[in-house]
Amino acid sequence: MSLFHHTVSALVYSLVAAHCPEDPHQHRFLENTCVRFVLARYQGMPDYLKLPLLLATLSFTAASWLTTLQPFHRLPPERRLYRIARWRAARFGPGRDLIRFYESLTVFGWYAAYDEATHAAR
Repeated sequence: MSLFHHTVSALVYSLVAAHCPEDPHQHRFLENTCVRFVLARYQGMPDYLKLPLLLATLSFTAASWLTTLQPFHRLPPERRLYRIARWRAARFGPGRDLIRFYESLTVFGWYAAYDEATHAAR
């Protein structure tokens, strides 16, 4: 698995924990479904958008590497949320937009998967 995939997966897991009121540990498989949803949206993008998103995501993990000496996906959950909050509040607009992009896709993917799982259980 590539650094990009590890970073996206860690972002999605962290954002699910932060934004989804349902207990994510009760629905562990839904996090993986959500990661696959976000990666599928990335794969479906036109080529001229993929490269900037790839570079922005890798710069996010590189910034983590520079300040903590670890890539984002190897940080403990509370440190991940701190790094996300820092980028969400950054002066640098593209950094805020990157976090907003992943938050939007994650929340949408989570509730779509959650709704599908609860309907299937009935």
